[in-house]
Amino acid sequence: MIAILREAIRAVAEKRFVLFRGLIGTILVLAVCDVAFSLVVRHVVKASTWGLFLLSLVVYMFLGALFGTLVAVTCHRIILLGESSVPKYGLHSWTSRETRFLGWSAVLAFFMSIAVVPFGIGAIFVPKEYRNYLVFLALLPAGYLFARFAVLLPSTAVGERHNTDWAWNITANNGWRLFALLMLAPAVSSVVTKVFPTELGTFTDFLSRLLGYVVMTIEIVVLSLSFRFLMASQTPQPPAEGT
Repeated sequence: MIAILREAIRAVAEKRFVLFRGLIGTILVLAVCDVAFSLVVRHVVKASTWGLFLLSLVVYMFLGALFGTLVAVTCHRIILLGESSVPKYGLHSWTSRETRFLGWSAVLAFFMSIAVVPFGIGAIFVPKEYRNYLVFLALLPAGYLFARFAVLLPSTAVGERHNTDWAWNITANNGWRLFALLMLAPAVSSVVTKVFPTELGTFTDFLSRLLGYVVMTIEIVVLSLSFRFLMASQTPQPPAEGT
C-alpha cells in the first residue's frame, strides 16, 4: 500500500505537466457543470420549478458521465501506456473503448447500490440519531465491492477486455488493501474541499470543485498503479538458470 502511494505521488510529480495539459480542459468543464447545477438547484428551491430541475439533472448526469469518462481514460492511458497514447491535450473524442469504460462504471455503480440497499431499509427502523452510523457501515460493503471490481476500469482504458470473474480473481487477497487505497482519496477530498466553503460564493464553489477533481485524478493514478502491480504479480516468472 505505502509503495503504491509513494509511486502514485512520484508519477504525478514526474508527469505533472503532461497530466495538466491532458486533463485541464475536461476537468474545467466538469467543475463548471458542477457549479452550474448547484446554481440551478438553488433556483429550484426558491422558485419550485421542478421541470427545470429534472431537465438540468439529465443534462448534468450526461455531461458528467461523458467528460468524467474522458478524464479517467486519459489519465489511465498516460500512466500505463505513456503520454504518446493520447492526443497532446487529452481525449476529446468517443470510441467503443470509452463506451465499454462507461458501461463498466455503470456496472460498478449498480453493484455498490445493491450493497447499500439493506442499510437503506434498515434506516427506516432506526432512530434518526443513529442513521449516520448506518451510512458509514454501508460504505464498507459498497467500497469493498468497488475495490474488487475497479481494476476493470484501467484494463478497459488500455484496450484490454476482461469480465467480473477475472477482476474478482486478480484482486483476491488484496480486497481490503485496495479498499483502503481507493477510499483514501474520497476521504481526503471531503476534507480538502472544505478549504473553500461553497457558501462564500460561486468562485469559491468552483475552486472547491476543482480541488476535488485534482484529488480524483490522484485516485485514478493509484488505481492505475494497483492494476499494474496486480497484473505483474500474475505474470509467470521465468525459471532460474540451471533448473
